[in-house]
Amino acid sequence: MTTKQAPAAGDDAPANQGGPAAASNDPATSAELPNFEPTGFNLSQFKLDQNFAEHGGGQKLLTTIPVRKPSKESWFRTHPKEEYRLPAYVIELKQQGEIFLVARALCADLGEESTFVSKLLIPTLTRQGDLLLWPIRLPGADGSSDPWSTSALEAANTARTKWVRMSSKRSLGAYELIVAPDPQPEPNWPIKSLNEIVQIAFKGHVIDTLDHPVIRQLRGVA
Repeated sequence: MTTKQAPAAGDDAPANQGGPAAASNDPATSAELPNFEPTGFNLSQFKLDQNFAEHGGGQKLLTTIPVRKPSKESWFRTHPKEEYRLPAYVIELKQQGEIFLVARALCADLGEESTFVSKLLIPTLTRQGDLLLWPIRLPGADGSSDPWSTSALEAANTARTKWVRMSSKRSLGAYELIVAPDPQPEPNWPIKSLNEIVQIAFKGHVIDTLDHPVIRQLRGVA
């Protein structure tokens, strides 16, 4: 910090050139200008703890739940309870990267639509604490299934009790699974019902009428 000196008595300088006024010798004036420079400055006095939200009374709000499979870098667990697995119909627009939950009542009208498929929706938690809703394609009416979907279902079942990673193996035409060695910490699942999880995950992405813009688009109706 640079401090300017006031002109000494008798110096040939203007009284004020727009800069700071000369320091006053009046004790009363000096008392109004305390020194605010910190002493013994240490960043540790200000750095927040990792659990600062607990100290501040904050609570993490779950407002977004991605609908996707876990990334190949992520260790994850799937919810162990059977009631947290939802078989449902969806419309999957892969080019746009969007997926819509479809009411079962529309099944008869959408049966021939190629983007209309059945999926098993499973709450999935990563080691970083991120909650996903993992959609896995279900076998067809004749029981047939592709190796990718079959291996994904196997991974989801293993992840009920183990931390796992999953990556695609092109040479196998299926997913490869890596299981973390024991012991491992148990996941800290959010206190949410499956109803709440699905509602958050598909917010703004629910189709319950044939007049929905996505259905009209797929049918070429303006």
